Parts: sequence; structure tokens; C-alpha cells
Amino acid sequence: MSHILHKIGNRKIFIIASLFLIVLTGSRVLWIVSFHGIDQPYAVNGFVDLRDWNAAESRTITLDGQWEFYPGERLINDDKERVKPVRKSQYIQVPGNWDASLKPGDNTPYGYGSYRLRILVNPDNDINFSIRVPSVRSSSALYVNGRLLAKSGEPGENEKQYTARNVPYSSSFTANGSNLIEVVVQAANFKDPRPSGIVRSMKFGTEEAIDRETQLSMAMQQMVSVVFLMHAIYAIILFVVGTREKRLLYFSMLIVSATLMNLLGTDEKLLHYWLPINYEWGFKLVHLSMTGVAYSLLQSVSRLLPSFWSGIAPGYALLCGVSALLALLLPAHYVVTIQPLYASIVGISIILTIVSMLRASRKDFKDNVLLLLSLIAFTSNFSWWGIMMASGIKVVYYPFDLIVSTTCFASVWFKQYFQIHFETRRLAAKLQKADELKDEFLANTSHELRNPLHGILNMSQAVLERERYSLNEKSIKDLEVLLSVGRRMSFMLNDLLDAAKLKENIPRLQLQRFSIQTIVTGILDMLHHMTEGKPVRLKDRIPDNFPQVIADENRVIQIVFNLLHNAIKFTNEGEVSIRGYVKDGKAHIAVADTGSGMDHETMRRVFEPYEQGDRSPTMIEGGFGLGLSISKQLVELHEGTLQVVSVPGQGS
Repeated sequence: MSHILHKIGNRKIFIIASLFLIVLTGSRVLWIVSFHGIDQPYAVNGFVDLRDWNAAESRTITLDGQWEFYPGERLINDDKERVKPVRKSQYIQVPGNWDASLKPGDNTPYGYGSYRLRILVNPDNDINFSIRVPSVRSSSALYVNGRLLAKSGEPGENEKQYTARNVPYSSSFTANGSNLIEVVVQAANFKDPRPSGIVRSMKFGTEEAIDRETQLSMAMQQMVSVVFLMHAIYAIILFVVGTREKRLLYFSMLIVSATLMNLLGTDEKLLHYWLPINYEWGFKLVHLSMTGVAYSLLQSVSRLLPSFWSGIAPGYALLCGVSALLALLLPAHYVVTIQPLYASIVGISIILTIVSMLRASRKDFKDNVLLLLSLIAFTSNFSWWGIMMASGIKVVYYPFDLIVSTTCFASVWFKQYFQIHFETRRLAAKLQKADELKDEFLANTSHELRNPLHGILNMSQAVLERERYSLNEKSIKDLEVLLSVGRRMSFMLNDLLDAAKLKENIPRLQLQRFSIQTIVTGILDMLHHMTEGKPVRLKDRIPDNFPQVIADENRVIQIVFNLLHNAIKFTNEGEVSIRGYVKDGKAHIAVADTGSGMDHETMRRVFEPYEQGDRSPTMIEGGFGLGLSISKQLVELHEGTLQVVSVPGQGS
């Protein structure tokens, strides 16, 4: 039976995954068809013929093909004057690198040179043209018909005259009634060790078409960044208000790092437009973000990783830390030379994540379907990236599979959070019900115990009074202790009953005048036996002339008993005293001890119900932890206050 269910589950996984992949593929194909023309012309021997090109369709084309290349020469000097080339030109493939052509017999990316392409257009078309230059390593200047239109960095003839910068730019111009447009790109590289030159396809079209595609590409990348950052913010909020799951922070780190890579490494390099990032720090931030993606990705899916990874994880974390440090400290050209290290780190993370997601999806499809969809969208994005790189297809930045992948991955966290939230609410309701049952049980138990306890007390009191003169001294003392313990038990039962009453409603006070000295004397006699075996002195320091108070006598007895009982319980030697004074028309009663004292945390919760201080090794009696809580509430019913001052080891 389990084998049949497993087969059904696998079939379900296959169907859902296939349908999802078909949707992603279909949307990607429609995007390519919308932005990639089939009639793409190519440059041959430095010329591209666009006389039959229909510019009215508002599609852009790429200026790919054979360009003229003049290594080590500038076709236009600093005075914007044309310079007759010394050497004969050679033809070079664009996009591509100039390493083999720059210096004969020396395969190097370092140097300078000029590219030239002549574009044949229909002179009858009065059109504003535009050229988009995405990437020339690692500085370039664009000239059209001998006029400088735009540049990125400073393409000098040597390293002193050269300034590295490789940021996309566009510029517009007209043919001025001519049928020939001469495009010259002067480039230089003295810093980037990678293959250099015009490494990405330059786009050509009407000003409107280039501007529309550029704005659309930038908007798509901005949309990806906004969606990514929203997920990062959600994750941080869930961490702060939720379960403090560290993986949420790692997920935020993953999203921020991926956003940084997207803004620095994609076609438009948007972050360079928003912030003054130089060439050096552009490289550093890209590689730093790669390290962040690699490390945080595995931390985000740590619960899915195979068991053997736990032994490797510390070494991998160290590798990521060293890589991040190198990215920050090394000059950019050294960082580029160890770029395979960063690619390997990211590759390991991606492969492990894919394998872990597949294993999790196979084991429990229902709970991991979102992980599977995220994996499919993520794989689709990189697969299409490879296909388009290999085929040379150039289209506007496509963001949707990355957004879908991140959204599905983030939904896993939201789902877990809501499950935990639902479970927490269910447990809270269960605990609340248990708390109510506990209070009800204690109240009922107290009622049941009080009647037999009073019977025991009354009978013991009668025996003591009737047989006092016939009993020996030890028996009389034992009966007195029995009565004292019984009265204390009665007070404890009263506390339990009051705890329930105070939760439901405010008990009414029976106010009357009485002498507090009498109450204190009786309570001290009742508690005196608790000091047996301990060197503790009980001191009544309330003045004989202390005025009568107006209060509920029974409640005041309960309050004073609880305070003195608590003080004696936590005092192993020294003194427990009670004193009183009058201030502003109110009686102030202070119970002091030389016991164990309380720290700040204990004082903070000492008046909470069912809370007790740490038991000392010599403390015999425990309790319910209700005495001080009940006392505080009863004092406040009298419109008074109950406060505590304590020093650990010195008393309270």
C-alpha cells in the first residue's frame, strides 16, 4: 500500500512540476519573441547594411559582427580631430575580446585601441538614432561621424591617462541626410585582467526604441530589487515579532546579497547610477555579495541539508569568511584573478540547495511543494541564461522567474510562521483553559479542606482547654504547636480562596477601627515555632502608643501573617522585625529580615502569583507562591501600596 501511495505522490510531483515549467518556459519564449528580431543583420568587414531595415517597427538590433579594429591607435585625438591610422586595420568579432589582436604574439587584455563600424542607412529617413553601449572593459568613448557623444571612464593611451569605469550608457544622433554613419569606439584597459574590449552586444535603433527598451530593462531590475527587499523586510519583521528563528536573518542576508548582485552585475548596473561607486568598489561589492549569497543560502536551508554537511559546515563558513575578507582587502584586479574561488563557493551552495530541495520534495511533497516550485523557477532562470549566452540572443532583462523563485522560497517562511502562530494560539487557549481549571481545582480543594481543618482546630482547642491541668507540659506544648500549624494552614487556604475571588471580582472590605499591635503579637506567637532550630530572633518594634487603624481586620491579619511568614522562611540567622510609623495620616508597616535577600530579577516578579524565590538549602517549608501576590492586592484594595527593597545576601 505504501509503495502505491509513493508512486501516486511521485506522479503528482511530476505533473505539477511539468505544468509549472511549461508556464515558465512559455512566458520566457513570448518575452524573447517580443524583443528579439528574426531579421537581425550582422556586420561584415566593418560594414552593416540597414538600408532595407524598417526602423518604424521600433525594434532595436545589435551591432554584432566584424568590426574594424586598430590596436594601439586612436582614430580621433583629444582635440576631436581625426587621425590617420598608422597600421592597417584588422577585423575583430564584436562582441568578443581583443586579447589576441591587441599585441601580436602576446595574448593580453592590457592596452588601448579603436573599433570602427560603418552603418549604411536610408538617407530618406529623417530619424533620431540611438546607440546603447552596455559593457566595454574597462573604459570607452563613443564617437559618431567624428563627434564625441558619450564615454565611460577615460580611455587613455597609458595607465596615467586612463580612468577605469565600465557603466552602460546611451546616446542619440541623426544621420543628417547621409547614408553612412561612422561609429568609432575608442577603448582602453590597464586594470581588468579579464578578457577585454567590447564584450557585450551594442544596440542600435531609433531613439524611442532604445529609450523604451532601456527604461523597461531598468524597470524590470528595479522591480526585482523591490520585490527582493520586501521579502527581506518581511523576514526581519517575522524575526523581531515572531520566534527569533535565525534562518530568517540568513534569508534576509541572502535577499540583500542577491539584490546587490542584481544591481551591480546585470546589464544596467543600476547601483552605479544611484551611488558614487568607483570601479574598484564595484568589483569588491559584487564579490562580497557573492560570498553573502553562498553562505546565507545554505544557512537558510540548513534543516534540509544532508547529515554529513554538519561536519563540513565550519570549514565552509571559514572559507566564506576568508573570501569576504579578501574581497574587502585585496585590490580589484587581484580579486578578479581569484574569481573562480567565488564562483565555486556559489556553485557549491546552489548544487547543495537543489539536491536538498529535491530530497525534501520527494519525502514530503505536500509540505515542500513551494520549495520545489522555487527550485524549478531558479533552475529555469539559470538554464535560460546559459542558453541565451550560448546562442547570442540579446533581449531585455527578464525578471519573472527570479521573482517567482524568491516568492515561493519566502512563502515557505510565511507558511511556517503562520503554522507556528496557529499552534501558539491553540496552545495558549489550552493553557488558559488549564489555568482556569487549576484555579477552580484549588478553590474547590480549599473549600473541602477548610471544614475538616476547622474541625481539627476546634477539637484541639477544646482538648487543650479541658485537659490543660491534667496533661504534662510536653503534651500541652505539642497541642499548641498543632494549633499554630493549623491556623497557618487556614491562612494558606484563605490565600487560595482569595486568589480565585480576586480574579473574578473585588472582595468587599469590612472596615473598622482596631489596634495593630494586638494583631502583630498574635501572629508572632503563631509563627514562633518556625524559628526553632534556627538562630533567628523575632522583634516587635511597633510602639505601644501606635494609633488604631481603619481597615479590614481579617485582611490585615492575612497581610501581616504572609509578610512575616515569608521573612522567617527565607532567614536562616539574624533577625526578623516589624515596625510601624505614621506619615501623612497613614500607617506605614515595615517587615525587615536579615535573610538571603533578592536580586533585581526576583524583585521584579516577587508579587506575581505562584512565583517563589530561590530556595535556600536550609529552608524547610515551601508554599504556593501566593502570599505576597495576595498581600499586594489586599493592600491596594485599602488604597495603599506594598513595596520591596532588598540586597542579595543582606536581607529584605
